[in-house]
Amino acid sequence: MGLAKDSNGAAGLAGCIGYLILTTALTAIDATLNMSVFAGIISGIEGGILYNRFHTVKLPEFLLTGLSLAVTYSLGVLDAGAFSPGFIDYVLSWGLATKPWLIIPIGLGIGAVYYVVFSWMIRRFDIPTVGRCDEGIEASADAEKLSDFSKQILTALGGTANLAEVSNCITRLRIVVIDSAKVDHQALKSIPGVKGIIGKDKAVQVVIGLQAEHIANEIKEEMKR
Repeated sequence: MGLAKDSNGAAGLAGCIGYLILTTALTAIDATLNMSVFAGIISGIEGGILYNRFHTVKLPEFLLTGLSLAVTYSLGVLDAGAFSPGFIDYVLSWGLATKPWLIIPIGLGIGAVYYVVFSWMIRRFDIPTVGRCDEGIEASADAEKLSDFSKQILTALGGTANLAEVSNCITRLRIVVIDSAKVDHQALKSIPGVKGIIGKDKAVQVVIGLQAEHIANEIKEEMKR
C-alpha cells in the first residue's frame, strides 16, 4: 500500500491476489517450502508497481489479471518468463513449460473479455481516450506544467535542448545528453528524491525510485513543446 499513489485498496487487493497465487505455486512445486513472508513482500511491491502504472484503470485491471492467472492455473498451464515475459520467452521456454499451447487460446479469450469490459467502461464513464478527447481537454493537457521535481532534474541536465534521448527502467531515468559538460552532477545529486547518479560521458542514469516512468514521461512531453 505504501508504494501506491493513492490508498484506495487497489494495490492491497493486487498484493493479496499475487500473494495467494505465488504461495499456491510454490506449495505445488515443493510442499515443504515456507516462503510466505518472502511471497508477501514481493506481492506487495508488485501490487504497488502495478497500481502506479495502471492507477487510472484501477480495479478491473487487477481483477482481469487475476482471472487470467486463475484460468491458466486451473487448466494446468505452467510457464516461465524473464523480467518482461513476451513472445521470445514464450518460444524459448516451450520445451520446459506444461501445456504452453493453451496460452494462445486463453490469451485470445481474455483479450476479448478485456475489450468488452473496457469498451463498456469507456462509454459508461466517459473516460478520455485517444480520439475521444475534445479540444478543451487536449488544450488543458498541453498546458499541464512539469512537476517541480522534473523541472529540477531537467535544469541540472542542461535543459531540453541538451537531451538526445530519454527512457527509463523501473527505478532509473536513462538519459543520453548532447553535451556532457552542461550536466551539473552536483546539482542532480542535491535534488531531494534523487538517490544516485550513474553513468559516464553522455550517458546518464538518475536513480529516483518507482516514479521513474512518470518523470520520464513528463520530460518527454516537455521535449515535444
